[in-house]
Amino acid sequence: MHSPDVEQHAYDLPYHWCTSRFQQELYRERVRRVADVIRGAIVLEVGCGDGFMTAEMASLATRVHAIDINKRAIKFAELIVQAPNVTLQTARAGDVIRVLQESKLGDLDVIAAFEVVEHLDSDELSSFLRASHAALQPFAGKLVISTPNAARRSEVGHFHTTEFTPTSLRSTLLDHGFRVTDLEGIYLNPPPNLRLEHFANTVPFRAVFRRLIRAGRTRPELAHTLVGVASPT
Repeated sequence: MHSPDVEQHAYDLPYHWCTSRFQQELYRERVRRVADVIRGAIVLEVGCGDGFMTAEMASLATRVHAIDINKRAIKFAELIVQAPNVTLQTARAGDVIRVLQESKLGDLDVIAAFEVVEHLDSDELSSFLRASHAALQPFAGKLVISTPNAARRSEVGHFHTTEFTPTSLRSTLLDHGFRVTDLEGIYLNPPPNLRLEHFANTVPFRAVFRRLIRAGRTRPELAHTLVGVASPT
């Protein structure tokens, strides 16, 4: 999910589905961390990409309506995600209110944005958060966000406009009327220059890396990825 002035991922292939089992485990861990929020919920997923996280949530939620600005990504998601409780639509992050009106989701429980907010410029991020607040507040719904931890990165990633630390993520959400009720970390990754992740798929190291994925739950400032749940105030 990108702003119009930011280059989009080409989506020559559905890369979330084609990556290593280790990387897919990292993706799944995001949903596991918020499973209690997703279970039985009506969910609007913003920035669904090729639908990997959509499919993970579909196994828990009552319904998932997923959107992304990238038409190729949506086409991949339509081909791959066959869950009957999933619907898909091409739309922007700032289009939350319009999408809710068109999709007739009703009493919305959750808006989920996995690896999305770092792609949005300041104007669209504000539009997305304001619209999410307006959509969730009447139903006491929850906002679920995951994003790379800027405190553990030496430079802003490709396709990203802004990255967040635990402090700046809390502050940004607070500025838009949200109270963070839970903020955790995923994956205490080894120093990036060691490039050790390729060992994660080999039998002797698999258990070690699974422990590293689960580690950081209570130390988000040290983790690779932040996962938060916020409520509108």
